[in-house]
Amino acid sequence: MLRRTASLLAAVVLLIAGPGASPARADIAVLQTVPVAGSTLTAPITEVRLSFTRAVHANYSSVEVTGPDGADYASGDLDVFMDLNIVQPVRHLAPGTYRVSWSAGVAAPGEAQGQFDFTVPEAALMAVDDKPAAVAYDNPNSGPGVWLVLGGLAGLVVVLWVVLIVRRSKRELAPPPYRGDRGMDF
Repeated sequence: MLRRTASLLAAVVLLIAGPGASPARADIAVLQTVPVAGSTLTAPITEVRLSFTRAVHANYSSVEVTGPDGADYASGDLDVFMDLNIVQPVRHLAPGTYRVSWSAGVAAPGEAQGQFDFTVPEAALMAVDDKPAAVAYDNPNSGPGVWLVLGGLAGLVVVLWVVLIVRRSKRELAPPPYRGDRGMDF
């Protein structure tokens, strides 16, 4: 019973993940960037973050943040944390469009690379106070709504799993149905 329930749960998870989900991909891909590619900032930032599908190594990875004036705005050392995330501090950004060019690797430099742009409007610089905002971009595809939907889906999977276990155990414990057409067997 436990094996059947586990396989059912795995099928539900793959169904939710979608048909393109593959548990064992060998290449590195970007899961998320902060700021989001193509976004317009609503508050100043102090760093650029990239999250990957595979562990990356700091020695084989790099991030450049090029401003509208052609200068590199990366400041300080690149940091890899939890093996899947790269953080590159940046110096103060003036209004304009910035290009982030990145390269990430595990065993060789540049196994994966790419670039994206984001824009710093004049209004974002007016939002400066002592600390930059924790979420400094305007992205309609993120925020609490996404987490609520994902949490709801996870809750639904758990509820379905519990219902299946309860129904199965009730069937196993229930006495056989009475059949009046049978005589008494002594």
